[in-house]
Amino acid sequence: MEKLKQSCHKRLKPVNLYVDDLEKIITTLNGVCKKVVLQTKEYQLNSLDEIIQLDTQQLSFLEITSYDPYMSVVIQGDGVRLSIDDDTPVQRGMLEKISAHLKQRQSLLAWFAQNAVLPGMIITPGIFLLSVGLKHLDTYQSLLGVAVLGLSTMWAWWSLSGSRKRPSVYLTRKSDAPSFIERKK
Repeated sequence: MEKLKQSCHKRLKPVNLYVDDLEKIITTLNGVCKKVVLQTKEYQLNSLDEIIQLDTQQLSFLEITSYDPYMSVVIQGDGVRLSIDDDTPVQRGMLEKISAHLKQRQSLLAWFAQNAVLPGMIITPGIFLLSVGLKHLDTYQSLLGVAVLGLSTMWAWWSLSGSRKRPSVYLTRKSDAPSFIERKK
């Protein structure tokens, strides 16, 4: 009789990570695993030093995979996916330690903006305003309904289509990173 492996997966909200955070994740994995590989959309890398040397300052996709034991951390604009291939105490410990660190770096503003349920809930009052405005021939209420419908539809479309392109990993140290206002100029 042979016991089957029980894989385990976890999804987290979008994160904002810096080199310091990647160092912590890789150090955790190197402490237990024999090999750690980093992969962007274009490159496969063997160390954090190689990723820092890339021509870009930010990434919208990064996969960190460790072997023996196996763990995968996939970081994208719409969230993080953590996976282990066997629910052993060692792998569960790695999963929980990395998950706890990533939860501290979650971006609730990005999650809120990308959540398609919220604009979907706003569409209902927009339909109500439009229908009442048309029924009573109220131009103001009709225009308000059209505006609410238009904005919430654009928000829903944006959140469903383009949210994975949002940068999640900034290839600078957190202490050297520009402030929110400086980044948005």
